[in-house]
Amino acid sequence: MSEKAGKTSTDRLWLKYAKAIEQAVEKQDWARLAKVDLAMRQALEQAGPATTAAEQEARTVLQQQHRRALAQVEQAKTELNDKLAKIREQREGLGAYQLTLASGE
Repeated sequence: MSEKAGKTSTDRLWLKYAKAIEQAVEKQDWARLAKVDLAMRQALEQAGPATTAAEQEARTVLQQQHRRALAQVEQAKTELNDKLAKIREQREGLGAYQLTLASGE
């Protein structure tokens, strides 16, 4: 059985998911990213193994984009945790300052 030349609809689907992931990350739209991720996973499960070299190539592009997105999500998570920690520290410092003011010292 020979492979068809050009992109098939399945190849385009994987590339479409890769682009959707890229756009969601670019906009830091984490809710959209979660929806795309879920839809992508379901589509991959339903599709089964790649049947052509072109489809495998498209899946590789998708996998690479997914890995980049995961790294960006982890970075955003770290930055958010750092901001929250700073807010907590500032709140504790403000509370101590207010206690000092209230005691008249």
